Amino acid sequence: MVTANQSGFSADFGHLNLQPGHSYSVVSRYSTSNQGNGGNGAAQDLWLGPVTLNQSAYAIDSITQNSGSLQVTGWLANDQHLIHPYAYIIAMYNGSEIGRSRVTFTSRPDVARVYPQLYASGQSGFNVNIPINAQQLKDGQLSFILRFASDPAGNANYSDMRSRNYQTNLGDIQASYDDAAKQIRVNGWHAAMGKTSRPYEYLIVVGMDGHEFYRQRLNNDDADLTNLAGSQNAPWVIDAGHAGFTTSLPVNSNMNHWGVRIIHRYTNDPNGNGDAIDIYSPEISINSGFQHLNGGTVYYDPDRGQLAT
Repeated sequence: MVTANQSGFSADFGHLNLQPGHSYSVVSRYSTSNQGNGGNGAAQDLWLGPVTLNQSAYAIDSITQNSGSLQVTGWLANDQHLIHPYAYIIAMYNGSEIGRSRVTFTSRPDVARVYPQLYASGQSGFNVNIPINAQQLKDGQLSFILRFASDPAGNANYSDMRSRNYQTNLGDIQASYDDAAKQIRVNGWHAAMGKTSRPYEYLIVVGMDGHEFYRQRLNNDDADLTNLAGSQNAPWVIDAGHAGFTTSLPVNSNMNHWGVRIIHRYTNDPNGNGDAIDIYSPEISINSGFQHLNGGTVYYDPDRGQLAT
């Protein structure tokens, strides 16, 4: 085309009263009139769009648990920001609010490049500290509401986005029976957000029927070891990278021919009871045979010639 090398344009319409949920188009027009509407002459139009202001997007880049707060970083943008100027990050535990912090937005040119049509995407970054009581975070789900509201306190006329769930208690115990040494070799990791108020650690040996054989308190020699699994699988949990443990547990005669499990426990009680957070190992067989009775697994004691549940 004759004018193709002079076809670019850039326009700034200044302040417009745009409304979320509405669709808007830009019309590129060639006209015979300098009034822009064709006048008594002619016009040729090209419609660009429409664009509907109903988009939203967000990302949580990091969650860092401190002793009394959660530091949450990321970005959020929503076309509802046009009429809902106050933004909040709200921490939820098992569906109930445990804390919130108002957002002061920071520049995110990387988000603007990916979401150029999303309102205020270039100024969508956040870094907030949300005060929490970690003691209540036992064995449940942490999540976040990312909110734009017309109420300065964030409680009325709002538009929400919801994050995924983050487990507050997770880990893995690997245990095996060493018949020659008559010991159970144990290693694993246990990351718990409620650990901060539960300073005592125990390993507890229980039968598959739930009765306890004995317990052993962990100390600095066999607990709090550096481990990659915790930091990789639970980076939002305080000290997850130092939640490892390894030790050996004795096997006594009462445990022979039993299936047992190992409990790793954080608790506020020096004796290992109290307000506790647990994870369990898979079953470990201590010289046990297996039989199935009425669809369930039972454990055969070859010395006694009887079945034990």
